[in-house]
Amino acid sequence: MQTVLIVLAVLILGVAAFFAVSSTRRTRERTGAIDRVIDSPDGQTLLVGLHEPTPILPPTLLPEHPRAEDLKNLKLPVGLRGYRADHVDTVIDTLSQEIERLHSLLEDADQQRVISATSDSQG
Repeated sequence: MQTVLIVLAVLILGVAAFFAVSSTRRTRERTGAIDRVIDSPDGQTLLVGLHEPTPILPPTLLPEHPRAEDLKNLKLPVGLRGYRADHVDTVIDTLSQEIERLHSLLEDADQQRVISATSDSQG
């Protein structure tokens, strides 16, 4: 009698676990919480990953030509697992564009200085 009850309890737990996993899978599919869909060798479809976060915070904005003071005053929002990647990417893109612009200005100034120095010596 005890063996029958134990087997019955294990079956009930197995069925409950199966429905819990399948309902979680359906919920993730509805909310778009899937990064990749992988077909396994046994023909099943596996859903892997986390979804992109929905932007509930305003974007981190820097001026068109950021200065050191802008960076000192910059506050990036912190998510559950650290800084929000989309905000950090935006800041890095803005800073890289500004660095490129400043480098080109420096190169132009150096070229003009070299040209003016050679034209003075020839005159």
